[in-house]
Amino acid sequence: MSVRRPPLFAVALLLALAVVTLWWQLSERRARLEATRAQAALAQLDAARDSLRAAAPRRAGRSVLLDQDQLEELGRRGLPDPIPALLADLASHPELIPFPGTAGSEMRFYP
Repeated sequence: MSVRRPPLFAVALLLALAVVTLWWQLSERRARLEATRAQAALAQLDAARDSLRAAAPRRAGRSVLLDQDQLEELGRRGLPDPIPALLADLASHPELIPFPGTAGSEMRFYP
């Protein structure tokens, strides 16, 4: 009685299927890890944005990055209303932003 060996094609096909399955599982694992990292990074960005908003003083309903003492000091130095003056000065210097705009827009300071 002789033992019948499986055909070479069937063995090669099963081996290829096993390799593809392992590759697929590794790809899925990598994708899940990257998604988890991206969610963690977004959570950090949200927390940083929220802490900046909470720390920034409010003036006329807008968040500003200068506190009242700094605004008063700028007023003593000759800027009676420093926020519009600073924004206008920044708007007049587009060379401060060294990045090109995207989708036809222009990177600049908007007052």
